[in-house]
Amino acid sequence: MSLLKNEGATDAHENPIMANDASATVDIIIDCNKLGMEALKSMNYKECISRLKQAERLLRQPLPDVRDRLLALTMNNLGCYYKK
Repeated sequence: MSLLKNEGATDAHENPIMANDASATVDIIIDCNKLGMEALKSMNYKECISRLKQAERLLRQPLPDVRDRLLALTMNNLGCYYKK
């Protein structure tokens, strides 16, 4: 039994529930990057890598239209972490 209203839907354009999930995931990824960089600035390296790795894990999900940009952001921030 599916909780989705449109059981045959395969992407966010066909199913608003999936669109909301993708939007929430994007927000979480952005927040993880922000918090990771704040932690890096505070020299809290354990928190920094934890947040950036969380963002990286979330990027394994299909995120149409934004995945490449978010992946670039996360990889850049990981580069900043490894540089320190």
